Amino acid sequence: MNQTPIVRKDGSLLRVPANPFADVAARFDRSDFKGNLLAASGDGFRADAVSGIALARELENLSMVVSKAIYSDLTAGKAFPLAAAQPPAGSTSHRWKEADWTKGRVSSSYSDIGQGVQLSVASTAQNLRAYITHCGYDLGDVQSALLANIPLPAWKLEGARRAIEEAINSDVWLGDAATGIQGLANTSGITTAAVPNGAGGSPLWVNKTPDEIEADCVSLLNALVNQVADAASLMPNRLAMSTQSYAILATTARGQFATTTILEYLQKAFKGFAPDFELTTHPELTTGAPGDAAAKWMIAYRHDPMVAGRLLSVPTTFLAPQLEAFSTVIHAHAQAGGLEVRKPVAFLIRRGM
Repeated sequence: MNQTPIVRKDGSLLRVPANPFADVAARFDRSDFKGNLLAASGDGFRADAVSGIALARELENLSMVVSKAIYSDLTAGKAFPLAAAQPPAGSTSHRWKEADWTKGRVSSSYSDIGQGVQLSVASTAQNLRAYITHCGYDLGDVQSALLANIPLPAWKLEGARRAIEEAINSDVWLGDAATGIQGLANTSGITTAAVPNGAGGSPLWVNKTPDEIEADCVSLLNALVNQVADAASLMPNRLAMSTQSYAILATTARGQFATTTILEYLQKAFKGFAPDFELTTHPELTTGAPGDAAAKWMIAYRHDPMVAGRLLSVPTTFLAPQLEAFSTVIHAHAQAGGLEVRKPVAFLIRRGM
């Protein structure tokens, strides 16, 4: 990379690229997510006692703190566990999708061992995608922090990581047709149906009686139980819905003289499906415009990494600070693949409450 020498006040040379961003993209793409990049070194910023090395060290410590932040409002991590095994970094993940088996005869002796289990495995290829962003600190940020005797502001790093986490969260729920990422909404094989109308002729919960709302929830779970043919390993243990729908359950009494809400009743009743059953809410389950009740959807499914799991080959990682022109830039990257649904039969979706 061509460089133009710049003379510091102390007579030493600071080498700065003539076009500081000309080779940045290629350099980071070639790194193949291994982080083999040049860290900021001693020929970086110098302002009194602050050197480039000290700045790099502080930024790395700050990066570690920001990397541990938990975004509770991004609910894909709560709704779906990580896949049982994560793919290596690459463009695609070749995995088995679903397996059917025949029962082998159980024997009490190795000399009379029964027939082994026969697996029929269908393979699938799931696209993986790179998520890359960056933020930067200049000499003014460093001087302000020194004068105020405070650490460098973390909001720049937080913004970079938040951007990546939001993109991954969206891809898990909705997928991304442009990059071939599969999410829950665009995974083939998952049964989707409309919510039935109530006695008033409307499917919307705001127009339904408490009995009709309860029936929508219970019938969805019963339909999934019948769909999985009573397979114990696929029994539903989650009922997820939009925040607006959850609020209706939590604030609507079961009847005129009832002392419990619909939510309280369902939480107790659904324990019969599975001891670990949870009724959860996710704001991502409203795919239309705000206030569009017809866009809300509800999902019954099995929360199990063997049924469906998030593909995350490289979690959000901050690379070593880079000196580029008169700023120190911190690049962040991740690599993920949306949601891998191995057992589509263990999902059932209804839309338009």
